[in-house]
This record gives sequence, C-alpha cells and structure tokens, in this order.
Amino acid sequence: MSYWDRHGEDLCLKLLNANFVGMKGIERAFVPRILEAVALIPDRDLEWWLLSGLWREMLTAAWIIGFKRQRRLFDKIREQLLAILNRVEKDTRLSSSSREKTLDSDQ
Repeated sequence: MSYWDRHGEDLCLKLLNANFVGMKGIERAFVPRILEAVALIPDRDLEWWLLSGLWREMLTAAWIIGFKRQRRLFDKIREQLLAILNRVEKDTRLSSSSREKTLDSDQ
C-alpha cells in the first residue's frame, strides 16, 4: 500500500474541509494522524506528490512539508504556486480575448 493510499487521501480531505478546527473530538483524531504522516512519509514521496501536478497530492504535500518545516522544499512549493498562478493568468487572458472576439464578430 502506498503512502498516498495509507495517509494522503484521508489527510487531503480533512485539510480541505478544515473540519478538524475547533472540534475537540476531531482534533484528537486528526492531530495524531498528521503527526504520524509527518513522521512516516519519506521526503522522496512528499517531493513526488509536490511535483506530480495532481492538485490533491500537491496540496497535501505542501501542508506536510510545512508541518515538517522542511525549508529546502519551500522553494519548490513557491515555484509550483507561481506556475499555477501563471497558468490561471494565461487562461484568464485567453478567455477574455476569446470573449472580446466573439463580441466583436456579433456586431
């Protein structure tokens, strides 16, 4: 069983929903899970998750890397975030340009 199957998917869902914040029972269940993941998931797996291009894996890896305070991977997180922002900006520009052309041709 892979580390993603054992830890990642469940942690990703909890991190996305932040349903562990302010709920005593959930916090008691969640904190040990995240600490276990921090201790057990090898850096090479976290780095693969981070560079995989799969948003769930990337998000979960970024959280765990932050919990581990692995500064050597902070630059990779920054690079991934900037690449995503650049893609979104490019897609937004293309979409706006396409809409403008459609409006111009309708007139």
